[in-house]
Amino acid sequence: GLLGGFNLYQYAPNTNGWIDPLGWTGLDASGRPLSSSQYSVWSSVEMPTEIHGSGRSTHFKYANEELYNRTLKNPELKSALPPEVVEHIQPGPRGGFSDRSPPNHSWHHNAQSPKDIELMPRAQHKAPGPVQNSLHPNQQGGFKKLQSSAC
Repeated sequence: GLLGGFNLYQYAPNTNGWIDPLGWTGLDASGRPLSSSQYSVWSSVEMPTEIHGSGRSTHFKYANEELYNRTLKNPELKSALPPEVVEHIQPGPRGGFSDRSPPNHSWHHNAQSPKDIELMPRAQHKAPGPVQNSLHPNQQGGFKKLQSSAC
């Protein structure tokens, strides 16, 4: 369409240049190359044995609380984390912690070490390509391995 202003014949920019509908850039939404098997981790938390057999919400709640406690002891960690993560891990009005992953992030159960849960960008967790072989080898993630070993 036409762009308003002094020059009535000037065209508006092409919005297809702002997005990548066909995936030609070769990057996921976080800017990580789709050809890479590596992924980013903000923090890793080892879960206590007593909650290994519990559900994801229990694991996420524990991880959020543990990350919050780490930020109290380490202000550099708090300043390095994205603002939405820092806000999400704060205790609620009654002192409880969220049982969900922070916005735009995933608590990922490490497939090689299922007792460890890692905070990573959701765009990388959902990205196609070789990273899925690192995150979920043989299409099986760490949560499934942890649940089968807890029985």
